[in-house]
Amino acid sequence: GDYMAVMHDYHHVDGDIPLKHMCLVPEYKEISEKWIIEGDWDPFYSELARLALEGAKDNDKVVLSHATDKNDHRDHVIKKLIEG
Repeated sequence: GDYMAVMHDYHHVDGDIPLKHMCLVPEYKEISEKWIIEGDWDPFYSELARLALEGAKDNDKVVLSHATDKNDHRDHVIKKLIEG
């Protein structure tokens, strides 16, 4: 993602933003804890899709980077992007 932003002028949505900023953004703490503690990953991945869609409002090229190991999680993000 960083490479695409620097070398090809993409807007980069870092999939770890909610985890990296959970001390600053109360909502990010809540959705991160839901995912890590309760196993409810829906809000976390919905937020990643929302951030990508938000970035697309002002940018023609957007890249979302995240090491997503489960197909259900990836499918959820894709579904949210299509609905967006």
